Amino acid sequence: MIKFSFLIQRLPGMSFQDFVNYHKNKHAPLFTSIPEAEQYVRKYIVTHVIEAEGFPKPAYDAITEIWFESFKDFHKFFATETISKKCILMKAILLT
Repeated sequence: MIKFSFLIQRLPGMSFQDFVNYHKNKHAPLFTSIPEAEQYVRKYIVTHVIEAEGFPKPAYDAITEIWFESFKDFHKFFATETISKKCILMKAILLT
């Protein structure tokens, strides 16, 4: 099993609450709606950080874990036309 962890920062000017709302209610459902996610992804976990008094401010806003059975499945997933188009769409949405 292969796990990829992505440390995600929100866009400048975006509030943390808006980021969490987008990430939980738009991005994650979009990701899990991709048929290839069901085929290749074994586990998908999103964790949003919290600030705690007495600890340094986190350097990122979320951790996304995507688990694959193998590197081969990872490469197959990200090489699909569907994920390529969805990634472009997600970037366009975030940048508008």
